[in-house]
Amino acid sequence: MSGLTDQQYLVHRARELKIKDPHQSKAWMLTANSLFPDTFSIQFESYSNEKEANHFKECASYFQKLLKKFPSEDNFWKEINKMTDALKAEFKLITTVGKEGGDDFYLQLFDHLDEEMQQKVLILASERSDDTMQKCHLLLILIKKFPALTFKYGESLVETLVAADSNEQSMQAKPVNCYRRMLVADVLPVILGPDSVPLPSQLLHKLLTLSLEFTVALVNRNSSQSWDIKDPWNLMLTNLEMIGRGLRWPICKNISKSRPEQIIVSLSEIQRSALQSSQDSSQFLQFFYCALVTCLQAIYQYDSLISAKGEPCILVEAFVTHDSENKTKRRKTTEDTTSPLISHGDDLSTNLPLEDKLIVEFQNACGAWQLFSPSAPPQKFHSVLTSLASVCGRLDAITKFNIDYLLQAGQFRECLQEVRQYVFTSNGEQIDRAWAHIKLCIAHYCMGDYRSSAQSAVDALGYYDQLLETGKKSGGGQTCHLTKPTTRPRHVRFMSYTQQCVLGYCCKLLTSVLQESVGGGDMALGNMLVLCQCDWPSLREQVYLTLHRIKMKQGLNFPLFTQYVINMDIIEELTYLSSSRGGGLSLDVIPGARGTPRVGTRGANRGEKEDFKIAMMKQASRSHEDVNKILVEFLTKNPEYILQCLS
Repeated sequence: MSGLTDQQYLVHRARELKIKDPHQSKAWMLTANSLFPDTFSIQFESYSNEKEANHFKECASYFQKLLKKFPSEDNFWKEINKMTDALKAEFKLITTVGKEGGDDFYLQLFDHLDEEMQQKVLILASERSDDTMQKCHLLLILIKKFPALTFKYGESLVETLVAADSNEQSMQAKPVNCYRRMLVADVLPVILGPDSVPLPSQLLHKLLTLSLEFTVALVNRNSSQSWDIKDPWNLMLTNLEMIGRGLRWPICKNISKSRPEQIIVSLSEIQRSALQSSQDSSQFLQFFYCALVTCLQAIYQYDSLISAKGEPCILVEAFVTHDSENKTKRRKTTEDTTSPLISHGDDLSTNLPLEDKLIVEFQNACGAWQLFSPSAPPQKFHSVLTSLASVCGRLDAITKFNIDYLLQAGQFRECLQEVRQYVFTSNGEQIDRAWAHIKLCIAHYCMGDYRSSAQSAVDALGYYDQLLETGKKSGGGQTCHLTKPTTRPRHVRFMSYTQQCVLGYCCKLLTSVLQESVGGGDMALGNMLVLCQCDWPSLREQVYLTLHRIKMKQGLNFPLFTQYVINMDIIEELTYLSSSRGGGLSLDVIPGARGTPRVGTRGANRGEKEDFKIAMMKQASRSHEDVNKILVEFLTKNPEYILQCLS
């Protein structure tokens, strides 16, 4: 004991009596405080004792004394750091595990400090921190707790994060990082809120670009959940509205609370004047960014629906029937005669336009896309998309939407060019080649190039095994829904993007082109019989038409019949046609045998007829086999049989 200083002796005696006699222990500490008010060890010991006893008021008093007299002591800074960590956890800026009790103490201690001391803790902690993110966290808490300080620290906080993000980008283009996330999701909604800080217009434009890049990168990679952003587009629209207020852009007012349809209508009213004004003018810029954000939001929401896990869809050119007897007598509108019918599921968009979410989102995206006059968009539109692609990676959602837009708009040549560009620029990256070949198939078909269309259909089926086997809702094919009665000249359909539906579409389209160029050729007629087996009985009418043509020819020569025709109905029909009652047609469809001859007088050739019946019965025994597998094999291994019919 003789080696202890007076201060150490007083603390030692207080600690000895802490358990035996708490009151006497406290008396020793009071004596120590009165004798040595400027000694850190005694003041910190008093603070620690009150902390152990959970006496928040007394603890706060000692904490404030320590902050005033000993702001540089390491042991005291450990306490400050624990307090600021608790505050960051409260504001969800960091996560803590298993420390909730400790956090509660420091939060209550902070609440018992004077307001001036609370501010001082946060300011000193931010100034002392060497870590940029920690510094920004503390300043954000300071501004959130004391909004009056926003004007003093708000702009510097924004500039610090912009500089940190810029430094991050200099090493690698990475628009989704911790600094950008904090800037866009945490800081801007506070700094630019109701009591917004007036920021320079150049900085506001920079913030708009950073927000847009962050949002597009998030949704482009589908990583919003991992960065704890619940609704990236709502955040983007909120920031656009606040930045627009700072730039005095009246169009941005209430944009975050408006429906996409309302925004598109409002923007379409000023489209002409805005696009004709200078691209540096306020009129152009506010129109441009409002339209761009609305457009990208609609496109990515459309993409999320059409690419939904478990039930993806693909937009295809479908088929129409025109019932001349039931034509309505009302005057046709421009939309009736020019725009295609859009269908999805079992209902048509014309019947229930507001109930099919996919169709509504597609129409919103098309409406927003048209704001940029797609035939001659402003140069800034191209430069912004190019810049976004360089920072965020391939913008496949935008590219694929543009292809769908051109398809429904009937711009098939442009559609063809976009699909080819999409494939050409893949640079070895994994893309959906089945999707690309289907779009090529459609574009060629609509342009009348049936041979190229058939080739692309066959190419698409080369990726058959990579497609989803069956969607959640579409248990079977949807071939029967590909044709709809309408007064419109065209019909486009959102078809389930599954093996069954893609095969059904390819077979339907191939039967359509073969019908137009069938010309009575045996190979074309045989191909029709094979293809019509798909999704039976959806293509039954085409089978009857094919059988009629076979009757007109008085026979059929198709050696591939036994390999690829297993449908019981088709086999029975041909067996009947070969009989005397069915016309006794000559059917050369059994390898190694001559065609069934006409039944002669007195039963001549009856044995050959029996052989044919037995062969057809044997063929019928294969009817349980997987017809889809047979059709894919037929098309991928024998494409020349289809193509030679379309020369």
